Amino acid sequence: MSGEDEIELRDAVLNDAQGIAEVQVAAWKSAYRGMIPDAALDALTVAQRTARWSEILAGFPRATIVAEVDSVLVGWSGFGASRDDDRPDGVAEVYGLYVHPDSWRAGAGQLLWDATCDRLAGDGYEAVDVWVLEANERARRFYASMGCTLDSNSQKMFEGDGYSVPEVRYSRAL
Repeated sequence: MSGEDEIELRDAVLNDAQGIAEVQVAAWKSAYRGMIPDAALDALTVAQRTARWSEILAGFPRATIVAEVDSVLVGWSGFGASRDDDRPDGVAEVYGLYVHPDSWRAGAGQLLWDATCDRLAGDGYEAVDVWVLEANERARRFYASMGCTLDSNSQKMFEGDGYSVPEVRYSRAL
């Protein structure tokens, strides 16, 4: 993606399942190498994630925004109410925000974050949380640059297929 390409955002539709899956698998395999076991990353497939995203987009209560360049999906953000028992009403959560590695540092992540926060504020939320793998320095820098602060009292384990890795929560007022 060149600096001249225009990034367009829109709500995801069912036909976006494969594009979202392609971004997610590529981002996981690139960003999480060394944080999640190689065998787990190598086992990720676009077909498996497409099936899951088809279910999500067909009715799971969450919103998803996609970013496109020249009609090619390059990123997405999924969000909704916080799933954490320790968070009050009025706190939302970004369940995932991923950009294809070929499009990192081209502006899609920031546009997705800003659109997500705008949507959540418009829906009446007062704050937003996002969980990040503790070892993921790139994502931690990104969320800090978006105005999020580390919730020093939060940590949980992300449970994968035969592994677990620590996550930390970042938060920001809307």
